[in-house]
Order: sequence, then structure tokens, then C-alpha cells
Amino acid sequence: MVTNPYEVLDLFLQKNKYYFNKRELQLQLEAHPNYPSVRSFTDILDFYRVEHIAATVPEESFDELPNCWLAVVSPKGFRQIAMVERQVDQVKLVSEDGRTNLTKAEFLKQWEGVILAVEPNENTSSSWRSSSFTTILIVLLSVCIGANLWAQGVGWPSILYTLLSAVGLYLSILVLKAELGFQSAVTDKWCRINEATDCTEVITSKGSKLPMNVSLGDLALIYFLLTICTTAILAAPAISFYPLALASLPIILYTLLYQWREVKKWCTLCLGISAVLLAQFLVLHLADRSIELAASTYISIAGLFLLLSLAWRYTKSLLQEHQGFKKEALEYSSFKKEADNFKPLLQAQKQFQLSSMDHGSALIMGNPNAKFKLYAVTNPSCTYCQPTFLGYQKLLERYGDRVSLVLRFNVSLEDSSSPTLHIAAHTVAIYKNLGPAKALKALAEWFQDQNFEAWQAKYGQNLETGAINILQQHRDWCNEQGLIFTPVSILHEYLLPPYYNMEDIYYLLEDLLPQLSTTNNEVEEVAA
Repeated sequence: MVTNPYEVLDLFLQKNKYYFNKRELQLQLEAHPNYPSVRSFTDILDFYRVEHIAATVPEESFDELPNCWLAVVSPKGFRQIAMVERQVDQVKLVSEDGRTNLTKAEFLKQWEGVILAVEPNENTSSSWRSSSFTTILIVLLSVCIGANLWAQGVGWPSILYTLLSAVGLYLSILVLKAELGFQSAVTDKWCRINEATDCTEVITSKGSKLPMNVSLGDLALIYFLLTICTTAILAAPAISFYPLALASLPIILYTLLYQWREVKKWCTLCLGISAVLLAQFLVLHLADRSIELAASTYISIAGLFLLLSLAWRYTKSLLQEHQGFKKEALEYSSFKKEADNFKPLLQAQKQFQLSSMDHGSALIMGNPNAKFKLYAVTNPSCTYCQPTFLGYQKLLERYGDRVSLVLRFNVSLEDSSSPTLHIAAHTVAIYKNLGPAKALKALAEWFQDQNFEAWQAKYGQNLETGAINILQQHRDWCNEQGLIFTPVSILHEYLLPPYYNMEDIYYLLEDLLPQLSTTNNEVEEVAA
């Protein structure tokens, strides 16, 4: 059952083939100052680069809407955001109240006309590679181990037992990824088959923990690794694990009863591990158990078990530390997105007199009459200028009619063959001859690809004297202002604080300038 707005958003994104870390998504959304409004949802989609549209549409357009979208509904007078799936004869609604099926007429009575839709993700190759890489490795490992055991002439019980261990190892990795908060398209697919399945709820529950902060997932990973290493490396027969296979039966029974009686949810990954353990027990139970093993074999297995346990314990602590740092980074990012925190930090920076910021020969992009002005100094060869300028471009794409970017270059004019000089000069020439939009596009192309030969072939070879004169004025202005390094970003009168970047400003502008609004007022004020 869905209980939080971020779960609605997470499910909606998965339906459209977008996969993000669920915990990260939750932190980003809940830290938004306008959570849980529609604006908080649109800002998060902006953050993750998901194309979307938020709008208010009339009821008559319902049949023309996508099959899956987010809506603002008011069941029983309580506003909330829900995922809508249009079907032939009904509307499926997923919200904080759970999953409900409504007729079209019933839905329209509680729908407020607000929709948030995204373009389905057609480019799933990267997520496929991420989710399938482990699978490919496990398959190759299984093939190698099986071939090695076959070459050694061991019996079929050892081969089958070891191949089952490879399957169990794969499932254990997925369980631990869910436990540590790593997102996986595979777990999302198999852990949410229906309302009765929820791997995360089972895996993170108290009953899955053992003394010394050891989880059942830890035990499964170490056990399957131990069996693979023992049979493949130590060349010990699989029958040596019969006592452990027998001991696994009570654990299987416990996990089944715990999921059924306590959590009242089923973990498909856990069930898969239980099935593997049960199959391994049956393989060994039916095999010839008359083989006598030397005491040294069991000593070697015990030593290998301790080694794997220590190695995994250290590795897991590093992964948990990584996740902790990631959480702190997200919390810091959320702090930076608060306009009330940003303003005093901005005003504590170096202040410039507006009279000294006269446009003069500067390149003005966006709306030249806008009240909000961003003064910028850049250099095409500056490494740090690349993300900063692309941030300017992104800001202008959204706020171009309400923001003015006053751009200057700070480049050396001594070497006429310098690629840096050519790029700056040609950008100035494009600005003079073709306008600000073309100049913005040309400079953005350079920062995106940074292929000078291709860029020069497209935008020109010869330097214009007028452009060089303008660049000299830019350089003189920078020297007068004491601006030596690049990039430089000045908001109205104040230098941008060093711990902020243009990505932060992109999300702060809506609150810094209340008159800026990219959505309908009705949409902005909607809150669950």
C-alpha cells in the first residue's frame, strides 16, 4: 500500500521506465521547501533531467491524456497527488489511500484538473547495462565453475549444487542492494509484482536482523560464496555442506512464517533464496553421503568462512559509509536550495557598484530588460567554466524571458592562433551578426564537445578586428573590477558564494524572485 507522496512519484517513474535510488528520491523530495506540492514534483523531475509538463486541463480533454500520469485529486475533501492509469472501462488510482478502481465519472468528481505527465523513457540501454552487468558476471561465473568441475570429473551433485549456489549468490546480491538502499531495475520489477510483495519492507524489518548487526542477507551471501569457493577452489565435494544444508531448513521455515505472520508481505528475492537452499538440500540428500572427508577439509572450510566474513564485513561498512556520505550530501544540497539560507550568504560576499557593471560591450542574452541580471565572466579554455556556462544555458532555457545574462570574456589577446581567442572572438562576431540566441548556441556547443577543429569549421576561421576590440574591452573591464580568475558569476551586486553553482541558482530563482512563475498559480498552490 502506498503511504507517502514520494512512493507515488517513484512508482510513476518506474511505470515510465525511469529508475532512481528510492531513498535519494525520498530525501530530495521531502527536503523541498514546497513539499508535497506539484512544484516540488516538477523541481525533482528537473533535477533528474526528466522531461515533463504540468498543466490544468478541462474534463473534456480527459480521453486525450496519456495512459499514465499524475493528478491532483480531492477524495473526501483531502487534496493529494495520485497516479492515474486510464484503462478501457475504468480508472486505476494509486495514492496515499492505496489502490482504487473508479469509473470515469467517479474519478472526474474528485479530479481538480491538474496533471503532471512525463515522456516515457525510450533510452533504457544505460539502465539495462547497470542492472544486467551483475547478471552477466554470475552467468559467466557459473559457466566457468561448471566447466571446471566437469573437467575435474566430479559427480553431478557437486556441479548442480554449485550452480545453484551461483543463483543464490545473485539473489543475495540483490537482497543486499535493497538493504543498503541501492536502486535496481531488477528488484523493482520482481519485488512489486502485486500488493502482497514488498522486498524492501521485509528486508529492512527488525526480524531480518541477527545479533552483531548481521542480516540474513549477509549470511546468504557468505554461505553461497563459501560453497562456490570450496567446490571450485578447494575442490572439496559438495557433500561436505550437507550439515549446513540440513541446518538451513529451520531458517527457511522461520523466514516463511515471519513474512506470513509478522510482516504480512512477501519478499520474492527471499523466497527465491529459500527455494535455492531447499533445492540444494534435496540434491545433497539424494546424493551418495558415504564419502568420508578429512578433518583438514573442514578446517580449510572454516578458515575460508572466517576470511569471507571479515572481507564482507569490511566491504559492507565501506558501502554503508558511502551511503551515509551520500545522504549528507543530499541534506546539504537541500539546505542550499532554501532561499532564506542563500540570501544572507550572498550578501556576505564582495559587493560591486551597479554603475561599474554597465553593459558597454558585454554580450546580453535572455531578456535585456529583465529586472534580474546575472553578470558573468568566462573563458573557453577554463575547465570550471564548462559546467558553469552550461548552467547559464539551462537557466536561460527556463527563465530566458525574465532573466538577463550579461556575459564577458577574459582571454589573452597576445597569441592570434590560440583556440581560446578564436572561440571567444567568433562568439562575439556571431553575437554582432546573428544575434544573442545564435551566440549562446555556438558557445554552448563548444563547452559541450570541446572539439576545436569541428567548431572552427562550423563557425569560422578568420578573426574580425571588431571582435578583437570588444574582447580587449572585456579584458580591461575585468582588470578594473579585479576579476582575474574565471568563471565569475555576479547576481545583481554580489559575487556568487563559492559553495554555490548555477545548478543551485536554477532551483533558487523561483523563490528568490516571486514574480517569476513557470506554472499556473493553481498548480503551484496544490498541496497534498
